[in-house]
Amino acid sequence: MCCFCEQAAFCPATVVPGIDFTADKLLQGRIFSYADTKRHRLGANYLRLPTNRPQSPVDNNQRDGATQYAPDIRGTVNHEPNALAGGAPNEAPAAALSADPVKGDVGRQKISLTNDFAQAGARHRSLKRTEQEHLVGSTADSSHAERGIQRRVAENLNKADPELGTRVSRGLRVNPPGPSLTSRAACRIR
Repeated sequence: MCCFCEQAAFCPATVVPGIDFTADKLLQGRIFSYADTKRHRLGANYLRLPTNRPQSPVDNNQRDGATQYAPDIRGTVNHEPNALAGGAPNEAPAAALSADPVKGDVGRQKISLTNDFAQAGARHRSLKRTEQEHLVGSTADSSHAERGIQRRVAENLNKADPELGTRVSRGLRVNPPGPSLTSRAACRIR
């Protein structure tokens, strides 16, 4: 078998924005699983392989890793939002999606009552003390980052777990973040 056949990664989820899928259960399952299977088999950059590369240039802002063919020469910024200027990517506007009537409408929307930090806090509290110390040490070792970014990291970690946020802010030598509603709620969950 030729190497291109082994590198081929077909997925029914690969459609242009504005085209939707039918409610077929088998198709819905394949939409989720095929891309994950290809990532597992070929690596995160499987769409950079010549046989899978789209005809139109597409940039997913990934760098390095397995099956990375082209060197990345765009600079250091590959995420949004960021505190650095110039060349920063912006999130693409959402395509209009259709709604299928099923005793109402089926659509996509953000879940407004999501606590983005509770799961991270629960995971931190499930670690052994030594693992927690390693996590704090490796996070606090990012002393090369800007102070503003370090403070934001400490604030976000404080929302997940107040002890983690305080320990990391001490390690980074930034002002410890104040208590937040999210962190107080996380304390009650323990």
